[in-house]
This record gives sequence, structure tokens and C-alpha cells, in this order.
Amino acid sequence: MKGTIFITFLFTSLISISSEEHVRDDYDSYTYLLRLQWLPGQCRAFGDLCIESKVVDDDWTIHGLWTDADCNDDYHPFNKDELNSGIITELQKYWVDIKEEDNDIFWGDEFQKHGCVTNWDEVKYFNKALSVYKQYDPENKLRQAGITPGDSYSQEKFQNVFDTFVLLKCNDDNSINELQFCLDENFNAVDCHGESRCRGRDILYVKKEGTLSMMV
Repeated sequence: MKGTIFITFLFTSLISISSEEHVRDDYDSYTYLLRLQWLPGQCRAFGDLCIESKVVDDDWTIHGLWTDADCNDDYHPFNKDELNSGIITELQKYWVDIKEEDNDIFWGDEFQKHGCVTNWDEVKYFNKALSVYKQYDPENKLRQAGITPGDSYSQEKFQNVFDTFVLLKCNDDNSINELQFCLDENFNAVDCHGESRCRGRDILYVKKEGTLSMMV
């Protein structure tokens, strides 16, 4: 009986280690992950938790600038007072939490989880995230390629917009809610590893709920 328990424990441990290594392997060829969210798609995912008045469908917004490790509990807590009014104005526009009236909790969570890895303070972390976000400008690139909200498009058409392979994330109805850009240590885009979380060929690029051309 004890032998069976030990073998089961060992097998489970090996699976756990293997899974963890697989996740970490995704960072072998890049250092940072810029995660951008499409708010109408996120609102579908959140359901009744979504604050529809905060949802926009004329631009992508930031989810976070992630690294290959999370911070520990010793890292200093987020202090909004460190940010000047200019940065806060941009964050209110480009880094939106549609589940809370106040965006501060969202900003604080992202900073405390990912700002420590390079010992960045609040100003450097959010300035860098905003700078990289503007550099890759997905909304403008998608529109130039004829991809606009209120229609469906193939995964190939989405991928062809960008110079590197990006990860697409979709809801259960295959409406897109996130784009993920993989970046090297100099914040240059590189191909992401792994598969996009969208099924089949056609991806729904939904508009804000309540608009006339909203997709169902």
C-alpha cells in the first residue's frame, strides 16, 4: 500500500515538474509578454461583472507587461502617488479595468506581480508599458489591413497583420478578447511559441454591446 502511494506521489510530482518546465520553456526565446485586451470581447467573458460604460471599441487597451517570473511578497506595494498626472491620464485611457469603477487595483496588481523582476519603480514600469503599447499600435495596423470591429476574420488574416507570430485569445464563442506580443530583452517583437486560444478559422471581432452592428 505504501509503495503504491509513493509511486502515485512520484508520478504526480513528475507531471507537475514537467508542466512547470513546459510553461517556463515558453519564455526561452523572449523576455517580455505584452498582453493587450479587446474590451468588447472581455466584456463578453466577464458577463454581469462587466461595467459596460467603461467599454470602448475604438482601441485595444493594456492588460499588462509580463516577465518570465512573478514578484514575491517582499516587493514594495504599488503607490499611485509616484505617478504624475500625465501618466495617470494615459493609464485611464489605455489601461482599463472593466470589472471595477477604479482602475487603481488593476494597475497595482500588475505592477506588484511584474514590476519587480527588473527592479523598476512605478514610473518606469508604466512608462515602458505605454511606450511599447504605442510602438506596436494594433488598432491602427488592423484597420489598415481591413480588419474592423463588427465582422469575422480568419486567424491567418489576423496573423498577417503583424511581422511576428502573436498569440490570439478568444472566448468560448470564438470572439477575440486578447492579443499577446512576445518581446526580447530590448523590447523587439519576436515570434511567440505555443498555440493561439481561438478555435477554427473564423474569429469574431465584436463591437461594443448595444451598437447597431453588434455581432451575436
